[in-house]
Amino acid sequence: MLKTIVITDLTQMRAADRVCIAGIDEAGHCIRPVTSVKEEGIPQNWLFSEKRLIVRPRAKVEFNLHLVAIEPPHIEDRGFDPNHIVDKGLCSSTEWENILNADSYDEIECAYDGRLQNHRWVRPGAQTKSLITLSKPQIQNIQLTEHSIKPRLTFNDAKGHLFDDCPVNDRALWNFCYSAVKKHKRSREEVASKILRSFQNSDRVYFRLGLARPYRISELHEPRCYLQINGVYTFPDYLRGKSYADF
Repeated sequence: MLKTIVITDLTQMRAADRVCIAGIDEAGHCIRPVTSVKEEGIPQNWLFSEKRLIVRPRAKVEFNLHLVAIEPPHIEDRGFDPNHIVDKGLCSSTEWENILNADSYDEIECAYDGRLQNHRWVRPGAQTKSLITLSKPQIQNIQLTEHSIKPRLTFNDAKGHLFDDCPVNDRALWNFCYSAVKKHKRSREEVASKILRSFQNSDRVYFRLGLARPYRISELHEPRCYLQINGVYTFPDYLRGKSYADF
């Protein structure tokens, strides 16, 4: 089935050359194109057409989708044909915000139907969704890990609930931070402080939040689907229209 979605999530997976993507269709349904629920993400080179990045947040992309077996809470999974990834252009700024805002939540616990444990994880099989848009997050702090420069955010949702040290797998934000520290030789503290000010001074902020695939910290722990930040989007755009490939 041919369907055009607006890409809302472009996240880095554990393997450096693999990413996860998701988007929203014209009916407001969230879709995560996958090759297999057993594989982690898709090859990064599938995002490009003739060396041009076409699969990125805010892009309209047509996929040839088919049903696959789903494992809650990852109910958004749909299989797709990697030979049919068609560029349909970019949303305007107004279209983009309307898509993010259309089905957004201001309280995370409500969005996950009360299934979120300790503000951090959901049990595999929980009858809820895995992907949501959060409006009006209040960002309190940003830290960058020492080696990978991966961002981690502490924030409140609009209802005042605190989410501490949440990992960010937003590919563009991660690349932006990594480039500033590794290529431009700025300190992690300086970069984190600058980004925090930018976010806090934005008119409007949206997060795309997701639940990762089941992960077991050790044999002594049960598998859990941990909360992560898949995308951070501000109005006006802190990236000024740039994508992860520009850093």
